[in-house]
Formats: sequence, C-alpha cells, structure tokens
Amino acid sequence: MEKVIQKNGMDDDLRNGLWNAFHEQIRRKMGPFSHDSEVRDLDNRIARGLLKKVVEDPFAALSRGEEKQYFFHCQWYEVYDFLEFVSKNVSSYYTEAFVESVNDVLVAENSAYRFVGDEIVPITDDNEIKSVDEALTCPISSARKNLEHALALFGDRKEPKYGKSVQCSISAVEAVCKSIAEDREATLGKALDKVDELLHLHPSFKKALGSLYGYTNKDGNIRHATLDTDRDVDSATAKFMLVTCSAFVNYIVAEAAAKGIELK
Repeated sequence: MEKVIQKNGMDDDLRNGLWNAFHEQIRRKMGPFSHDSEVRDLDNRIARGLLKKVVEDPFAALSRGEEKQYFFHCQWYEVYDFLEFVSKNVSSYYTEAFVESVNDVLVAENSAYRFVGDEIVPITDDNEIKSVDEALTCPISSARKNLEHALALFGDRKEPKYGKSVQCSISAVEAVCKSIAEDREATLGKALDKVDELLHLHPSFKKALGSLYGYTNKDGNIRHATLDTDRDVDSATAKFMLVTCSAFVNYIVAEAAAKGIELK
C-alpha cells in the first residue's frame, strides 16, 4: 500500500532516509577532520546559521552529536531548511550527488517536495522539475535570478509568497525578451514584437505568451501589487506560472541559439 503524500509533516522513515543521504553524501565524503577547511567552514555555518550558537573556537564549532540531535528533534520543515542550507554551503563537487540522493529519498517516501535548483519545493513531476532546472541555467543572469527568487518565494514552507513568486516568474521571461530585443527599458509586449521579428515565433506561441503577460497585468493586480497578491494567488497558480515561464524561457533561449543570437 502506497504511503499518503507527506506534505505538512514527516514520518520517521522519511527523516531517517534524509539523514542517511546527508551523512553519506556530505559527511562521509568530506571526512571527519575538523582541521580540514571545508569541513570546518560547513561546521561553522551550520552552528551559526541554523543552531544559532555563539562560536568562539572555529575548530570546535559543532559536534556531530549536536548536529544529529538538531536534525532529529527539529520541526519537519526545518529538516528541509537544513538540507537546503547544506546544498548552498558546500562546493559543487558534492551538490549533484547530494541533491540526487535526497530526491531519491523524497520519491521513495512519497514526500510532496523535491529539490529544484537549490530549493526544496512542492513540485513532484519529473518533467516540470527538468523544465525549471534547465531554465535555471539560462545565460541571462537577470532571468536566472528572477527564477531563483520565484522558487524561493514559492517554496517557503512557513510563509510562501505566491503572488511575488508569480511576479518573479514572468519577470524572467521579460528579461529574456529584453535581452534578445536589446532594449532593457521595453515592456514585455514591445520586446515580444522584436523577439517575433527575429525568431519568427508561431502565432499561437506569441499569443499565449502575450496572454500570460496580460494576466499578470490585469487591473494592475500582480505585477503592480495593487492587490494583496500573496493572499489572492494560490499555490497552484504560482506553480503553474513558475513551470510555464520556465518552459517559455527554455524555448526562447533554444530558438535564439539556433539562429545564432547571442544572449547575455
């Protein structure tokens, strides 16, 4: 019998599996020696950033017992905070295998969350995850930053900001279009006309993108924050916009590359 999806909690099997992923992919690979600069740096960051300890001796900032005690007694959402924190504070040498191992546990234990980029968010569909992950490699830094921010706002387990996440998602598309149009001051509508001129977009695609932008501008509601957007936009809408805008970014970047248009 399949487990009920774990969204607002975490059973022992899930917590144990996540600890094992962290221990095997981070602690065991790093080694136990506190004099190693990378180990010591992570210890210090966890001690200060998560455990809120007063650290006077960098060589004794965190014991493995303290770390394990925190992991197994903190709130369920704090486990995810811990894993995100680790992912953001170790070198890229460790992150790929660590994220993959954590996601394997999340799948096996039917968690409602997955690592996407550096954030653990309530997205479980593999195609959606791949789309967002690909968009996070976009060569346009402003687009990447907007998507990273959209992910963080959407995935905040204590106080998600869905309206602001939608703002950031559509802003990523806008950033790509402005880059191709070479007009940083243009609205998305104006930039899209230039993108269409250069890339020869399918009329239905251009219409869909324009409609998406129109939704975020309707009555000045989302992009201009005349409403309480984080109250009026729900999780499903924020997720749809994040995934859809990521797909649009990927499509436009691919089309530009195929036509030899440099993006930066």
